[in-house]
Amino acid sequence: MRKSVDVEKLAQDILNEIGERYLEEIEAAIALMDDGNKDEMNAVLLYAIVSSLKCHSERFAIRLVQKVVDHMNEKWEESKAHEKNAEKQIASPSKSGGTAF
Repeated sequence: MRKSVDVEKLAQDILNEIGERYLEEIEAAIALMDDGNKDEMNAVLLYAIVSSLKCHSERFAIRLVQKVVDHMNEKWEESKAHEKNAEKQIASPSKSGGTAF
């Protein structure tokens, strides 16, 4: 039986991990913006938020692809090991000592 890769679950796991850190960064930047900083400072903080989003989006995409590839490689290795065991069983004579007739 062939088992498919649950890309949605992998994506959600990564989003949960990255999302927590990203939200902390946004909350910290917003708190600084709410402290009555000048417009220039708020612009810098907004730029930091956008830059952080870009960085986390790229990391998310890279990690998702890597996890899917790793998962597919594991399944391929398991399949190859199973095929190798099946070939060994076919090639080796029966060790029961009895005859089929």
